[in-house]
Amino acid sequence: MTESRLEELAIQEPKVLKDLIQDGLLPPSSLTFALEYLGVHNPEMWVAEFIFGYLTHENPIVREGALYGLEAVLAQLGLLNAFVHCNDVNRYINKIIWMSINDPSEAIKTVAKNTLEEYNTPECLP
Repeated sequence: MTESRLEELAIQEPKVLKDLIQDGLLPPSSLTFALEYLGVHNPEMWVAEFIFGYLTHENPIVREGALYGLEAVLAQLGLLNAFVHCNDVNRYINKIIWMSINDPSEAIKTVAKNTLEEYNTPECLP
Protein backbone atom coordinates (compact mmCIF):
# COMPACT_ATOMS: atom_id res chain seq x y z
CA MET A 1 0.00 0.00 0.00
CA THR A 2 1.38 3.41 -0.93
CA GLU A 3 2.17 6.13 1.55
CA SER A 4 -0.35 8.44 -0.12
CA ARG A 5 -3.09 5.79 0.16
CA LEU A 6 -2.34 5.38 3.88
CA GLU A 7 -2.67 9.13 4.37
CA GLU A 8 -5.91 9.15 2.36
CA LEU A 9 -7.33 6.44 4.62
CA ALA A 10 -6.23 8.37 7.72
CA ILE A 11 -8.17 11.39 6.48
CA GLN A 12 -11.25 9.73 5.03
CA GLU A 13 -11.62 6.43 6.88
CA PRO A 14 -9.55 6.36 10.07
CA LYS A 15 -11.39 3.33 11.49
CA VAL A 16 -10.60 1.37 8.32
CA LEU A 17 -6.93 2.32 8.69
CA LYS A 18 -7.03 1.28 12.35
CA ASP A 19 -8.40 -2.12 11.32
CA LEU A 20 -5.76 -2.43 8.62
CA ILE A 21 -3.04 -1.70 11.16
CA GLN A 22 -4.51 -4.19 13.64
CA ASP A 23 -4.64 -6.94 11.01
CA GLY A 24 -0.85 -7.00 11.16
CA LEU A 25 -0.40 -7.30 7.41
CA LEU A 26 1.41 -4.00 6.82
CA PRO A 27 5.19 -4.19 6.60
CA PRO A 28 7.04 -2.00 9.09
CA SER A 29 7.86 0.57 6.38
CA SER A 30 4.11 1.09 5.80
CA LEU A 31 3.06 0.63 9.41
CA THR A 32 5.21 3.55 10.54
CA PHE A 33 3.48 5.92 8.10
CA ALA A 34 0.05 4.51 8.92
CA LEU A 35 0.55 5.27 12.63
CA GLU A 36 1.96 8.71 11.97
CA TYR A 37 -0.83 9.71 9.57
CA LEU A 38 -3.52 8.33 11.85
CA GLY A 39 -2.28 10.66 14.59
CA VAL A 40 -1.68 13.65 12.35
CA HIS A 41 -5.18 13.60 10.88
CA ASN A 42 -7.21 12.39 13.88
CA PRO A 43 -6.53 14.28 17.10
CA GLU A 44 -8.75 12.14 19.30
CA MET A 45 -8.05 10.24 22.50
CA TRP A 46 -9.02 6.87 20.99
CA VAL A 47 -6.28 7.42 18.40
CA ALA A 48 -3.73 8.32 21.07
CA GLU A 49 -4.63 5.19 23.02
CA PHE A 50 -4.42 3.02 19.90
CA ILE A 51 -1.06 4.44 18.83
CA PHE A 52 0.28 4.16 22.39
CA GLY A 53 0.24 0.38 22.06
CA TYR A 54 2.77 0.57 19.23
CA LEU A 55 5.41 2.41 21.27
CA THR A 56 6.65 -1.02 22.38
CA HIS A 57 6.71 -2.57 18.90
CA GLU A 58 9.79 -4.69 18.24
CA ASN A 59 10.75 -2.69 15.15
CA PRO A 60 12.30 0.75 15.76
CA ILE A 61 10.85 2.21 12.57
CA VAL A 62 7.35 1.36 13.82
CA ARG A 63 8.08 2.90 17.22
CA GLU A 64 9.23 6.03 15.40
CA GLY A 65 5.95 6.30 13.49
CA ALA A 66 4.04 5.74 16.72
CA LEU A 67 5.99 8.52 18.43
CA TYR A 68 5.27 10.97 15.61
CA GLY A 69 1.60 9.98 15.54
CA LEU A 70 1.19 10.30 19.30
CA GLU A 71 3.03 13.63 19.30
CA ALA A 72 0.64 14.91 16.61
CA VAL A 73 -2.45 13.87 18.57
CA LEU A 74 -1.20 15.44 21.79
CA ALA A 75 -0.14 18.66 20.10
CA GLN A 76 -3.47 19.05 18.32
CA LEU A 77 -5.56 18.27 21.38
CA GLY A 78 -4.10 21.31 23.09
CA LEU A 79 -3.69 22.00 26.76
CA LEU A 80 -7.40 22.19 27.58
CA ASN A 81 -8.12 18.67 26.37
CA ALA A 82 -4.80 17.46 27.73
CA PHE A 83 -5.82 18.72 31.16
CA VAL A 84 -9.16 16.91 30.90
CA HIS A 85 -7.30 13.72 29.98
CA CYS A 86 -4.35 14.29 32.32
CA ASN A 87 -4.08 10.69 33.51
CA ASP A 88 -3.81 9.41 29.95
CA VAL A 89 -1.41 12.18 28.95
CA ASN A 90 0.82 11.44 31.96
CA ARG A 91 0.94 7.78 30.95
CA TYR A 92 1.90 8.71 27.39
CA ILE A 93 4.52 11.23 28.51
CA ASN A 94 5.99 8.81 31.05
CA LYS A 95 6.38 6.20 28.29
CA ILE A 96 8.03 8.74 25.99
CA ILE A 97 10.39 9.76 28.81
CA TRP A 98 11.25 6.10 29.34
CA MET A 99 11.89 5.67 25.60
CA SER A 100 14.12 8.75 25.52
CA ILE A 101 16.37 7.08 28.10
CA ASN A 102 15.99 3.33 27.61
CA ASP A 103 15.01 2.51 24.02
CA PRO A 104 17.64 0.26 22.44
CA SER A 105 17.65 2.42 19.31
CA GLU A 106 19.60 5.69 19.51
CA ALA A 107 17.41 7.10 16.73
CA ILE A 108 14.27 6.40 18.77
CA LYS A 109 15.84 7.98 21.86
CA THR A 110 16.42 11.12 19.80
CA VAL A 111 12.87 11.16 18.41
CA ALA A 112 11.48 10.68 21.93
CA LYS A 113 13.61 13.54 23.28
CA ASN A 114 12.46 15.77 20.42
CA THR A 115 8.86 14.80 21.11
CA LEU A 116 9.24 15.82 24.74
CA GLU A 117 10.66 19.18 23.68
CA GLU A 118 7.82 19.76 21.21
CA TYR A 119 5.02 18.83 23.58
CA ASN A 120 5.49 20.40 26.98
CA THR A 121 2.43 20.44 29.22
CA PRO A 122 3.34 21.64 32.69
CA GLU A 123 -0.24 20.98 33.82
CA CYS A 124 0.22 17.28 33.20
CA LEU A 125 3.91 16.44 33.28
CA PRO A 126 4.82 14.19 36.17
